Amino acid sequence: MKLNFFILLISCALSIDYVSAKICAGCPSDTDSKSPILSEKLNKFVSKQNSMSNEEPKKDIVITKSSKQVVAGIKYTTEFTAVGINSGKKYNCHCSWLEQEWVTKDPQLLEYECSSKGKRSLPGEPIDVSINESQQVKELAEMGIETLDELDEDDNKRILTNVISATKKLVNGIMYVITAEVKTTSCKEKESVNENCLTEEVGPLKICKLHIYRSFADKSPYNAKVVKSECASAKKERSLEKKVDNADYLNRLAKIAIKRINAGINSIVVLGLANVLESDNEYESGIHKTLLTLELGNTNCTKQKHYDESDCFLLPDLKNHMVCSVGVNHNTENDQIQVDNFSCKNVERDLTLSNRARRALVGGMRPLDLEAENVDSIKNFINSELNKNSNSMYHKAVVKIISGSLQVASGKNYKLLVEIADTSCLKDEDRNNKECDLQEEGRLLCQLTVWERPWLMKMDLTSTKCDPIHTVMNISQSAELLGVDVQDKDYIKFKFFTKKFQRLYKTTDELKKRFRIFRANMKKADYLQKTEQGTAKYGVTIFSDLSTKEFKKNYLGLKKRTSDMTFNQEIAQIPNITLPEEYDWRNYNAVTPVKNQGMCGSCWAFSVTGNIEGQYAIKTGNLVSLSEQELVDCDKYDAGCEGGLFESAYHAIEELGGLELEKDYPYSGRDDQCHFNSSEVRVSITSSMNISNDETDMAKWLVANGPISIGINANAMQFYLGGVSHPLKFLCDPQSLDHGVLIVGYGIHRTWLLHRHLPYWLIKNSWSSYWGNKGYYMLYRGDGSCGVNQWPSSAVL
Repeated sequence: MKLNFFILLISCALSIDYVSAKICAGCPSDTDSKSPILSEKLNKFVSKQNSMSNEEPKKDIVITKSSKQVVAGIKYTTEFTAVGINSGKKYNCHCSWLEQEWVTKDPQLLEYECSSKGKRSLPGEPIDVSINESQQVKELAEMGIETLDELDEDDNKRILTNVISATKKLVNGIMYVITAEVKTTSCKEKESVNENCLTEEVGPLKICKLHIYRSFADKSPYNAKVVKSECASAKKERSLEKKVDNADYLNRLAKIAIKRINAGINSIVVLGLANVLESDNEYESGIHKTLLTLELGNTNCTKQKHYDESDCFLLPDLKNHMVCSVGVNHNTENDQIQVDNFSCKNVERDLTLSNRARRALVGGMRPLDLEAENVDSIKNFINSELNKNSNSMYHKAVVKIISGSLQVASGKNYKLLVEIADTSCLKDEDRNNKECDLQEEGRLLCQLTVWERPWLMKMDLTSTKCDPIHTVMNISQSAELLGVDVQDKDYIKFKFFTKKFQRLYKTTDELKKRFRIFRANMKKADYLQKTEQGTAKYGVTIFSDLSTKEFKKNYLGLKKRTSDMTFNQEIAQIPNITLPEEYDWRNYNAVTPVKNQGMCGSCWAFSVTGNIEGQYAIKTGNLVSLSEQELVDCDKYDAGCEGGLFESAYHAIEELGGLELEKDYPYSGRDDQCHFNSSEVRVSITSSMNISNDETDMAKWLVANGPISIGINANAMQFYLGGVSHPLKFLCDPQSLDHGVLIVGYGIHRTWLLHRHLPYWLIKNSWSSYWGNKGYYMLYRGDGSCGVNQWPSSAVL
């Protein structure tokens, strides 16, 4: 009897263990903390972190606690102590990793953290979720995945396959951070599901990190809120537990990449991020290498006018969108980020890209479809909010949404540029806005951000910035405001100018000021045209609303020579050759495409790099684009965007050891800290030389040796449209040089009517290919026009 009772007791115990194991499948279980295999794996991670991290390296590893969990592989979690190699401090550390041998032999690091302070639980500190909450965590994860399904662009249903880990912290409620394995099935979101479609995978397995908040009072997952989400392929060897949020990190890389793309393409319009389409990365020797596929669109900002990125909105015209592939390398040791080569395709020309551009990563920006059904509901919401917070006696209404972007992250964030007007209806009148006429006076241009959370059926207006609108968007009102007739010739030109170059003046005072400057500039251009001795045309350019002072400060940059700073330069030997009638180094692959210095007085740097690019191409047969930003940042003799000189720039390059490639040290158009890397130097120089002031000698030297750096008076260039420029001397003082450019050739222009022969210099400028003659200036040759022969120089390789 006793024996039977004992057997029954053991059987019950075994059955309880079995039931418990079934209930807790996938729960963590303790492992032997003294296991040599476990210790070996942990020591590999510690060694790798010692080599990668800026923190003190660790030694004497002792595991104090360890566990494993079967979730999409095997997850190991260890607590251990270590000693700082330099300080001798004792550290309490935590490390977890995931092993998926069918995917990769190398374990995937999830979390690594060490602290020299005693471990204690602080208010708001994350703690592991207990086994008792496992079912609730699963329900929360499933709700989070349903939210992702609502927000993504495809209609495939995602399902939870495993909860890898979960933590929680108390923040006026409970914030759960759940790392889950997610599968994309062939089932459709709004259709009934069946076993067949649930088992069929149509995309890569994802590991998603969900930040989910719920109040203390309500444990229902359906009243919890997804605050943030991020997903990555389960096959990628990267950690989702990094301190840097995945979406924020991608956006950071994308912003840097876009600056490089804007600097490298010939467009006067600033491109903005419409969407992060794809990202792929690998980690190698301390370098995160990320390949981004970005959808970019034109914004309302131009490169020739100073702009704040936060004020630049994507324009709604999809025809001007492009998709760019760009590589970004992030050195985790010094946090330096460099952009590699990029390639772009126009969306309109590549229909496959156009279709692909409709897909978006969670957290990415994309242009808002202004024809979408929900745009009307957004307008109605804005109308309601503006009227609620306005002191006006009249109802306000949205005239139109000019442009907008959509970001899918913790809901939907709409960034909108909206025109607002008062209506003819008083607030105390119970009338529909559609019955009210829009008033012309007092219109506003507003930058708004609307946050929509569909699962709560709620919208919030999170930011509002409005300015009076007196622009070409309302021509008749602007003419009256400016005190001119709508047929006034300068006003008609101004209207053309603001439309072509997308000028948008936010205040009445700014509008009046710019029109006043524009009108004065048109008089200068007219006078230049009347007195022109060549064939040049002058008129409306992108600089037409800038004063002389603004133009010189922001777009020139050649300093005056002073006696307190002199550098020894060679005197060029002039070859004894017979000159051809014309010569153009572009025909011999010695000239890079026209670049754009933007609103930075760095013309001197562009002139010098252009000269060295030509010298190097002629010497080696290899044309490369060199870094102007290196000179802006690292030349201690010159003043970066505040100006510089050729001879001091040559000397700085000698001291630095050479120039990096443009792609390794990309142009940003602003003063920054020097990030020169001597190991990346591509071209070095040994000295520099002055070339003869005789224009025939200059031409001989150019034919024999390559492009020449020169200084010039840019007075006529502000309004230059094309043709051979030959202004009167008093309009272009040869002694007042203020702009650095590059002579790449010369020729003779023959007029068809009078059969005049006009010799000219072919000069490469740095204001993009949209200026002048596709970025070039043709200046009369032979009489020292505009000081073209005053400062000719070259580097010596």
